[in-house]
Amino acid sequence: VQESSSYGPVSRQEVRRVRREGPRSTRSSSHASQSSLDELVTRPSPPSGGATAMQPVTLPPPPPPTSASASTPRLALQPTLSPSTSFLFPSLYSFPPFFTRQPNPQTWLSQLATWRTLVLAHARHTRTFSLDLSDAQCALEPFANPRLGRRLALETLRTIVEELVREGQAAWVDPQTKKAVWVYWKRPDEWASSIYAWVSETGQTNSVMTFYELVEGGDMAHTSEFYRLPLPLLRKALDLLVKQGKAQVLKGVGEDGDGVKFV
Repeated sequence: VQESSSYGPVSRQEVRRVRREGPRSTRSSSHASQSSLDELVTRPSPPSGGATAMQPVTLPPPPPPTSASASTPRLALQPTLSPSTSFLFPSLYSFPPFFTRQPNPQTWLSQLATWRTLVLAHARHTRTFSLDLSDAQCALEPFANPRLGRRLALETLRTIVEELVREGQAAWVDPQTKKAVWVYWKRPDEWASSIYAWVSETGQTNSVMTFYELVEGGDMAHTSEFYRLPLPLLRKALDLLVKQGKAQVLKGVGEDGDGVKFV
């Protein structure tokens, strides 16, 4: 007895075999495929035409991966202590591009803000009250790093100073020439508060002092923050105290002869 299929007649014996064993074309197909793949990888090609069979070749293992730091030196940025002033410079002070104005506008704005902060911090630490806009100034801290052999260009220094003036953190010594600035690591109103606080604490109210005595003379002046404050900055602070009714400026003979009475 025969049964029919789409490929022709099939005997009953074949039907029983298929039911018992499954189709020959699909039996252990995955195993056969894997075996064939293994043979292609591990077995030599059979000889043909009298040629010698090729032997399997063992490739050397790839070299271990290496980190970029092992082959390329990293730029180590860390705070730097000034040997002359003991000022602790930020990490960027060791980065050569920091001394060159960056062309990208956003990068320059960030760079400019960092320079403003650095100039004020360095001036406070070293008690620097004024800056000149000159090549000589560009060769000094904090505008130059001798270890790197880098320094600011004069035009870049001028841009930084102009930004300090615009932000009220500096003032032109002579607005006409614009060759130097007073650095306001303390603003005139802050100097006024410091002076009047010292006067009150030391019992100097209702007494008359010359400008020289206030910023140069006496043991108490040496312990005050405004010791050796330049006279133009002292006058700015005293003018504010006069407006607040806390001081009276008395004209004397000469600049150092002027005096002040605190009330």
